[in-house]
Amino acid sequence: MTHDRVRSLRHEMINRGYSVWFDEDRLLLGTNIDLTLAHGIIDAAAVCVCVTRAYLEKINKQEQNDACVKELKLAHLLNKRILPLIMESSMLDIKQWPWGVASMYLANMFYIDASGDDMSAIADDLCARLRMLGMAPRRRRQQCIRTIIRI
Repeated sequence: MTHDRVRSLRHEMINRGYSVWFDEDRLLLGTNIDLTLAHGIIDAAAVCVCVTRAYLEKINKQEQNDACVKELKLAHLLNKRILPLIMESSMLDIKQWPWGVASMYLANMFYIDASGDDMSAIADDLCARLRMLGMAPRRRRQQCIRTIIRI
């Protein structure tokens, strides 16, 4: 299950010194979802988009009230560093993506192959990419990584 793998990746990143904003931890019953998601992106140094076929199809639909759509648009609007994490091996070839708006947003970015089960190795790859972007691990809020996960 993708959500379990992302939860494991979150744990690996925290162990490496990064502060990770994860929907599961922050979206509590009774909170204003849009406000909470917006603050997560605003405070993030980078936004990791967990790419699955279902996620791409949601983005392509561009439904105004969909949280995935709003999050990705806000990340672009704020010029956040967006790091696609490809969670399904079939999505490693962008020619296999369902074409639409998601391709405009994500297809030209360097992605991280997160389709395997070794979350430690995937975390190592993500850490290397973050260091290349000048984001060394710190436990401070301004070095937060925003993880967008939708299944």
